[in-house]
Amino acid sequence: MIDRGRVGLLVLLTLAGAACAVGGTMYLPLDLGSVPMPVSAVLFGACLAAVSRAGRRLTGEGTAAVLP
Repeated sequence: MIDRGRVGLLVLLTLAGAACAVGGTMYLPLDLGSVPMPVSAVLFGACLAAVSRAGRRLTGEGTAAVLP
């Protein structure tokens, strides 16, 4: 079992993952100049991957990476 401090950090990581998902969809129409590549999908996708990786490192369990 993990301690309360780690559970609190995991909750914060989960909220950060939700904020990444909302931010990624809010800024989806932004493009890179004339190229139709959504910049927000790349930026927030990288942020979401980092949050998931941090959840796995925090707990050592694969299921914790799914929460954020």
